[in-house]
Amino acid sequence: MPSPVLLPIDFVLARHNISWRELLVGLDRGWVQPRDALTLAHRRRAIGDDSPELDALLELGPSDRVMPHVMALAALEPEQDPREMIARWGELALAWTWHYREALGDPLATVADLWSDFDFPPSWEPFIHYLAAADDDADAAATRARALDRWERFVASHVPPTT
Repeated sequence: MPSPVLLPIDFVLARHNISWRELLVGLDRGWVQPRDALTLAHRRRAIGDDSPELDALLELGPSDRVMPHVMALAALEPEQDPREMIARWGELALAWTWHYREALGDPLATVADLWSDFDFPPSWEPFIHYLAAADDDADAAATRARALDRWERFVASHVPPTT
């Protein structure tokens, strides 16, 4: 099933120093596009990374297959816990959704969809509006306002911009 969110790589890179393994997970899940591997490769080269695998990726055009090259670069990195990588992508998706919340018809419904897509992380429960509503006697507007405030605080503490 495709992800409900496609994250712009520049947004991701402004908030997290993504590894090749993390990029591989994002590509596999549809959270970023294959051409984003080229953007990451150029950024890595600019900071001095150098390897034959990176050279091979940099020689590709936007329509060439990048997955074999990303897999080769990922294999050079230390193992990472897949759950932690998915959790990081979830945090990035929340940050992107927060950043563009005004453009969404119902941003809290989008967050609830993401919560499902990312296997229901318990840390998101305070801003899943229909869960908060079950715990409150407050009116719907106050419940939504609290959920938005909790979401904002989560994003600010977990995914601050790095640039």
